[in-house]
Amino acid sequence: TFLGWAESPSASDIDYMPHDLYIVDSSIILYAVWSPETYQIRFDANGGIGGPTTQIKTHDIPLSLSEEVPVKSGYRFLGWSQDRTAQKPDYYAGGLYTDEGETTLYAVWDKIHCDFSVDELTVNPEQIWQHDTITVRFRLTSKDKLNEYADIPVEIYLGDSLIYATAVDFRAEGISYVAFDLNVGARLGKQLLEVRVNWNDRQKEETSENNTAAIELNIDKRIELDVSQNTPNGDFVAGTEVISSFYVDNETASDILPSDRINFVFEVFTENSAGDRVMIAEEIFEQVVVPAHGRNLVWFKWRVPENGAGELYWLRGRVVDSAAGDTEIAATFCSVVPSSRRTSQTPNTHYEQTAPIDYDAGISAPEISIGTATWNVWAYENDTLVLKKYGLSIGDGNPVVVPDPSCSTSVFSDNGWHIKSGYGVALSWSPFLTATPDCLMPNADSYTGFQEVTAVFPEFRYQTETEKYRTLEKVGDTFRFAQNHDAAASARLHFIPLYIKNGDYTISVTATELWTPAGKLTVVRQANTLHIDGTIYDDWY
Repeated sequence: TFLGWAESPSASDIDYMPHDLYIVDSSIILYAVWSPETYQIRFDANGGIGGPTTQIKTHDIPLSLSEEVPVKSGYRFLGWSQDRTAQKPDYYAGGLYTDEGETTLYAVWDKIHCDFSVDELTVNPEQIWQHDTITVRFRLTSKDKLNEYADIPVEIYLGDSLIYATAVDFRAEGISYVAFDLNVGARLGKQLLEVRVNWNDRQKEETSENNTAAIELNIDKRIELDVSQNTPNGDFVAGTEVISSFYVDNETASDILPSDRINFVFEVFTENSAGDRVMIAEEIFEQVVVPAHGRNLVWFKWRVPENGAGELYWLRGRVVDSAAGDTEIAATFCSVVPSSRRTSQTPNTHYEQTAPIDYDAGISAPEISIGTATWNVWAYENDTLVLKKYGLSIGDGNPVVVPDPSCSTSVFSDNGWHIKSGYGVALSWSPFLTATPDCLMPNADSYTGFQEVTAVFPEFRYQTETEKYRTLEKVGDTFRFAQNHDAAASARLHFIPLYIKNGDYTISVTATELWTPAGKLTVVRQANTLHIDGTIYDDWY
């Protein structure tokens, strides 16, 4: 469009209009001033929705087309054309438009032919155990014969968990094979492994039914157990009840539960002269439970044969899978040689003119030992593993020593008995078992009673050599001296030697051979102190 005249060829503003007067007295060139025309460029989605709004094209100036594009279900946008029926675009989103004049650009669509599928899904090996690494393989196919595709997403799920993701490029009608290693972890039982391709956009494909493939994995529990003996803290004694305990260690990340049907078989045997095995004890601890990466305690109560002193006995503990026909998983062996049951009675005092050379009037009684045993056991209760702490302690009662009733000159005063040497004394002790503080009281099959209780005396320097201590006998629930045939009516007495000097006289009692899963429990207690004042000869008449 002509606007007017200017004195400069580059001017955009005019100096003169047609029919104006030119009054300058000089020659001049006047240059025409032009204004470019503008055109409306309209966009037609051509069956789609969306797209850019109308743009303005200035004559002789290229127009950058909007990058906004329409969408049409089942079709891919290719570009723009002035022909509504065009199969190929003349212009592209974001490209330059150089034609002059107003026009309408029509969207050019290409029907989507993409169709991705997944098949030939396999895993190796087929037998799968917990924490195994398996190889997963499958095939991906693009059924589009014309177009290539890039970065098509592929996802693999195990159950509800996304465990692997990748992206695949396809040529026209292309095939891609995928393989990767997968650690199944601690999962158990039937697990669904599913492969998905182009999952979120599958509805835009020609068919969306072939975008997934699945296979069911059957993952068996990995059972890896070890067994070891809880080394006893003392020797076994012939003719006594003992407890043998073992640890079962779980080396996997899965709990061993009753449903796994793991049993512990305990055996004690020896061999006869012909080399044949002679079974002494056999017991089964059924349905062992062990937490993941943990251990549990199992134990067995058995009796050492009366004639077993000096004999070699084999103890064997075996963990077996009863669900698999008692298949042995782990085992341990150990041997024991029981000692003889000890027993002793001191000789009774007689008239000693002088004390033995090793008599020490100032010797102190052995220190008191409280006696406590604790152990932890995993139990399965209310569908969960529970750690229980058991503890066994000896009650507070101490042995009680009193003068023989026939000793008429003994006196109880100042909270103690006063007695002359040479007389007999009786002892009684009724130890009772109780739960250790903050622990549960164990069942009776988890421990034995005291099977050896002895009394030691100051006149023998509290020694435990034969004939220097007395083995106590259990009468009802009470431990007492053995019957003394030198006492009237074989009373259960111990006679205080005549040479005991005036002062305190204390008897010490040791109870042992009480076995628990934590080992042998031994207790040392002191009886009440007697006060010696004179000898039996002071009462002679």
